[in-house]
Amino acid sequence: MHETDRLLIEDISPAHAGEMFNGLQDSRAYKFIPDDPPRHFTALRERYRKLSANKISPDGREEWLNWVLRLKDGGSLIGFIQATINVGDRESLVAYQLFPAFWGKGYAQESLEWLVQELFHNRGVNVLVALIDTRNTNSIRLVEKIGFTMDKIIKDADSFKGRTSDEFRFILRREKFSL
Repeated sequence: MHETDRLLIEDISPAHAGEMFNGLQDSRAYKFIPDDPPRHFTALRERYRKLSANKISPDGREEWLNWVLRLKDGGSLIGFIQATINVGDRESLVAYQLFPAFWGKGYAQESLEWLVQELFHNRGVNVLVALIDTRNTNSIRLVEKIGFTMDKIIKDADSFKGRTSDEFRFILRREKFSL
């Protein structure tokens, strides 16, 4: 387990599925991502079982890291963060999702700052990548506040909810990072 000022950061496990299921049902959290709320608790528990059991891709090229975020005050789970590290070039894709009830309180920034530190200082990662729907202004502001810079636009990156979406590719290099 890891911690920040206000959060406990726990390796994801099947035991988290019950607490996470309800928070993941809020459709507002899926406006800019090509996922839908999980339909069944048992499917979510199975997904978490697989995520916790398989931290390396079958071909050995990727390391998969997944954590849930828990408030120190009250103990509620509020979302998750994840990283997919390319073992060869030490580049990592980062992602995060907070339950809408916890938006705008600084928890996303606090958890992402922890993740950046963890990946650069403890996991030997050299470059972080965040792929963000171009319409998601809050997420764009978040990564820019931490020091990510826009690298390129990916046209028609995803197709979901009846539309295609473009994504910004943001990067943060270890040598440019200071927090």
